[in-house]
Amino acid sequence: MIEITDPRIDKYIMGLAPESDSLLLEMEKKAKASGFPIVDPLVGRLLYLLTRLKQPALIVEMAQASVIPPTGLPRP
Repeated sequence: MIEITDPRIDKYIMGLAPESDSLLLEMEKKAKASGFPIVDPLVGRLLYLLTRLKQPALIVEMAQASVIPPTGLPRP
């Protein structure tokens, strides 16, 4: 992966948010093993910090993860 931020900024952001709990670490491990796309831990921490700062009344996630099998056709 191409690094686009200074490692010092990454370290700072990672230090601002709480450590990942065991459930989150297990989910990341399973996603990586199966090739399931998830946000990078640094991105997750940044999203966490932004929502804590803004304190929105509602958060709507609009995302879709799809896996493309070797045939090249998306799964239903």
